[in-house]
Amino acid sequence: MRTISILWLIFALLFLSLAIFHFRQARKHMPYFQLTKRPGAGTVRVCSMDIDQPIIDLSNDLNSYIAEFNRSNKIINIIQGIGYLSAFFTALLSMYLTIADK
Repeated sequence: MRTISILWLIFALLFLSLAIFHFRQARKHMPYFQLTKRPGAGTVRVCSMDIDQPIIDLSNDLNSYIAEFNRSNKIINIIQGIGYLSAFFTALLSMYLTIADK
């Protein structure tokens, strides 16, 4: 086997490992923010507004952002995994053509 074939094999294995990494990353997600309830049964109001309302609104907005982040992160990692998988097959084809060229 020529040196160039070994290099193609090394690149193929590198691309395959990167593809596997990105496909695994696509299955991971960031957990949503869990707001803990204030202990006690009473409510506190400031200027006729519930004092907890701003943090509830922030929690809802943050969870919406996290949902969008998780969705886009999954799509990006899948696209990158497909790209590395195609590079893997291209490197294998190049290795085969180099070996068959003898």
